[in-house]
Amino acid sequence: MSDSRPDAPAALPHRDQNFGVLIVTICLALPLAGCDRFRSGPPTASTACAQAGTSLAATFDCLREHYADRGYAALTPYIAPESRKRLLDLLLAVDTLLAANSGTQKAIRTACPEVDPHCFDLTALRDSLDLFARDLQVIRHEENGNDGTITARIGTEGKVIHLRFRREAGKWVYVPGHLAPDLASRVRDVARGLDRMTLVLSNTKQITPPGLAREYEIRVQPKLRRLRAAATSQPASS
Repeated sequence: MSDSRPDAPAALPHRDQNFGVLIVTICLALPLAGCDRFRSGPPTASTACAQAGTSLAATFDCLREHYADRGYAALTPYIAPESRKRLLDLLLAVDTLLAANSGTQKAIRTACPEVDPHCFDLTALRDSLDLFARDLQVIRHEENGNDGTITARIGTEGKVIHLRFRREAGKWVYVPGHLAPDLASRVRDVARGLDRMTLVLSNTKQITPPGLAREYEIRVQPKLRRLRAAATSQPASS
């Protein structure tokens, strides 16, 4: 539905422009079909997690493993204390958004089958989570005393990012950088907008492509703009 597709959210700055872990891009390109299937149950033990903390590479791998299992309690020791609460809140908010997005995708398929629902898909947000992106290719690890950096690429042709770690009491922790205080709440606002759109579509037997685009523009686009504003906010000067 090229003529009826709402404008895709604009590109957002890279994390090196001082807003930390979020957000590289939302829906700039057609993302992979569907949301992640979240695994349930306790995080599984692995060689990486057995060595996490003492090894920079193992800490990176263990963080990604625990996130894949949504083992948020297990993530806690490997996140810098000053960023821990906001980052975990953000990851939980993104889970909420992805679940809402999945519901909207299903509702679009039913209410407007002639439209490709991926035109409105926000699954690509996962690829904006730096260390927790779906497909992250490590380029190199660097250690300099108590500071560590992992350079990685998002996808095969995506942006190159630099993930910062710090050694505390002999163990490596992830330092995501500045996270705006309202970032997680803005992500949840987008999820609520998607839920409202899903409700409207579920109560509508059929909707035209222009009508679908209007629903998205009314219920989701304003919230995405506010999310971008939060994501690009700068830390207060000390």
